Formats: sequence, structure tokens, C-alpha cells
Amino acid sequence: MIARTTWSKYDQKGRKARGHHRTEAPWPPSEKVIRVFANLTVHGLENSGEKIAHTGPPAATSDAVYTYLARVVVDREPAAQVFPPGEFMILPAWTAAAMLVSLLPEGASTWQDHLQMIWDLETTDGVNYSALAAIHSRARRRDIRPSSE
Repeated sequence: MIARTTWSKYDQKGRKARGHHRTEAPWPPSEKVIRVFANLTVHGLENSGEKIAHTGPPAATSDAVYTYLARVVVDREPAAQVFPPGEFMILPAWTAAAMLVSLLPEGASTWQDHLQMIWDLETTDGVNYSALAAIHSRARRRDIRPSSE
């Protein structure tokens, strides 16, 4: 596994960190890293003043976001098997929206700017990352699906 260096602007409670620097494998993220992202997502949204539909429990808790990230995103468990009906449809969308607001990169002043930056990402040879992610997701779903034979 290739290690990469990452810098975090925030600590686990969403406060500005002082020049934090660490090196670790990019995937799968550690429990600690997932917990930090879950906390940043919830606390960043709370501090932003933005409002997202369904912001009460279960979506608006660090534990729910952590469970979604750890089990559905990292471990690839189907959300419908992890969360009860209703929640398994709301939580992924809520978490994505909250991350757009909470984790604004430098140069993005709104979640709309952040989303545009994501859409505009390209590899060095001009391939759009959004298209690559969609192709990868589709291939992964196809691999998980039981064959109809």
C-alpha cells in the first residue's frame, strides 16, 4: 500500500488545528480518521449556519455519520442492511450534503462552489474524476450483484 501525507486543518471537534501533519495509508481509513470526518461533518454543519432537511436524529449525529462512513462506504455493506427503512435512504444524501458544507476546501466559499470544484476535477490526462467515480461505482455494484444464471 502506498502511504501519502495528509494535512488536516481541523481537530476531532471541528476546531482549527495547528499545522497537524501525518502520514498513513490512504485506504481503508482508520477508525480514528473516520471518526474525525464524522465529527467534522456534523460540527462543521452546525457551525456553518446552513440548514439541511432531516437535520434531527438520526442523521445529525456523529455516531450515525460514523456508522454510515465505516460500514457502508468503507466496508461496502448495503445501507439497507445497516439502517432501518427511511434512514438508509436519508443518511447517505444527508451526509454528502453535510460534507459539502462542512469540508469546504480553500477557494470554495459555498457548498455550490465546492460541488463545482468536484465536478471540475480532472486527471493529468484530462479524464474527469466524476466520470471515473461513476464508472467505478457501477462496476462495483455489478460485481456485488448475484448472477442471474
